[in-house]
Amino acid sequence: MDKPILLSDLVDLQEIDSAIYSYNQQKKEGTVVVNLKKLEIEYKTLLEEKNIKSVILENYFISKKEYDKKLKEIEIKNDDIILKLSKKDLMPSELENYQKQLKVSENNFEEVLSKIDKLQYENKDNLEDYELILEKINTLKNDLLENSKILQDEWNKLDNKISELDIKKNVFFKNLSIELQDLYKNLKSNGVEVVAAYKLDNQCGCCGVDLTASELEQIEESRFKQCPYCSGVIV
Repeated sequence: MDKPILLSDLVDLQEIDSAIYSYNQQKKEGTVVVNLKKLEIEYKTLLEEKNIKSVILENYFISKKEYDKKLKEIEIKNDDIILKLSKKDLMPSELENYQKQLKVSENNFEEVLSKIDKLQYENKDNLEDYELILEKINTLKNDLLENSKILQDEWNKLDNKISELDIKKNVFFKNLSIELQDLYKNLKSNGVEVVAAYKLDNQCGCCGVDLTASELEQIEESRFKQCPYCSGVIV
């Protein structure tokens, strides 16, 4: 037995499709998505600023690395001297020699520290800017992580709603007559935004165009009651 043609069913199907579209738009343009995109742009900008400052501070980083290496070497040497000084069987001459070595090494250590202080002073402004950028980057990393988690939770909820609506739509669609199924698919494939809607006085409920009496009569007499302007079904 052929299923009855109820044009109002197309309105119900359109509402399900609209809800699915709305949830998909929320996934693309929701508040969390917009905020996350903004944070990503800020993060990218900060990385670019960091790279620029890194180039400016390139000589500083090279020198600082060399000084740090020297400090480490001196510390190792000092530890070795102190270990030797701790021996109880040292000859007075050995003791004096190690003490002198330690004094020289400590002076060298202080000298390197002084050079590091001078180096940092000479690059003070750029270093402050660089540290500020790093601080902002770390803060943004946390914000990005937090918003990503929120977005994932939001998307999971939306996906569940979309999945439920997809099932509902498929069941509803299968219960339509073949003619209505074909009509709905054809209108959708042809880019009709509102497939079916209830008439609003003399206006098409799909596109809002004011219809003349003769146009309304022609629509009423047609099989699927389609608007001559938008092709939407007027119920």
